[in-house]
Amino acid sequence: MLDIHALAFAKLIARLRTSDEIIVALDKLSQSLNLPVYGVWRVPVNDTLPGAYKENQNVFWGPTVPPAYWPAFWANYAKNGTSPLARLARLNFGPFTWTEGAKIMRLTGEDRWFQDRAREFGMLDGLYCPQGDIIVAFWSRKVVQIDDTERGILNFAASIAAHHLRLHMAPPKKKTTRKLSPSETKALLYYSLGDSPAEIARRLSTAGKRSISVKTVHSFLDRAREKLKAKSRAHAVRIAIHGRLITYVLFVGTTLT
Repeated sequence: MLDIHALAFAKLIARLRTSDEIIVALDKLSQSLNLPVYGVWRVPVNDTLPGAYKENQNVFWGPTVPPAYWPAFWANYAKNGTSPLARLARLNFGPFTWTEGAKIMRLTGEDRWFQDRAREFGMLDGLYCPQGDIIVAFWSRKVVQIDDTERGILNFAASIAAHHLRLHMAPPKKKTTRKLSPSETKALLYYSLGDSPAEIARRLSTAGKRSISVKTVHSFLDRAREKLKAKSRAHAVRIAIHGRLITYVLFVGTTLT
């Protein structure tokens, strides 16, 4: 019956006019699997900048999460930054439970701060359903056990909700990062693969059919770091990957070898 409810949800969602209505509709569907909505948020390019997340602008919380949880969550977020589970969700490998993610990443100690805090408020487990730049999450009072069909249907509903919620998300008032040039993007991509500046110069020279010096490569990497407001080149790589500015299938006709 869940698949029928999902189809009805897809038809209903197009008629809803507010973000609250969309969240409530998604929550009603997901609760049939005992997985209320935890929240929906848009991933900023650089989440280390102040004010990257704003409630009711690019972050919408589920109606059943205990209100006292949020002050505790934001206090931990200010101290620890984005949780490892949320970083894993940003890679968009598909739906996964909090338990599965912690096992994959072998989280221990302070890296488990998100789960430890959620447990204190009765949220033992949950499910992430990444949708490009939008993350949809659900929570559960017990370890999540759903089959592949249920997981797929819930992910389908999350994708519909994410599409419509994106329309309700306020655009940034000003750009927090400048756009990378194609050369800066390629240089950062090859740097992320472990290439030295000399190797990057060779790759760019071959691909562009013009001579690129090592000094120029250093300039590309430094400009990328400055534009992304990163602390280092490694930090710039992290921001670019999680902000979907670089991927490992980039330019048509360009080979990585």
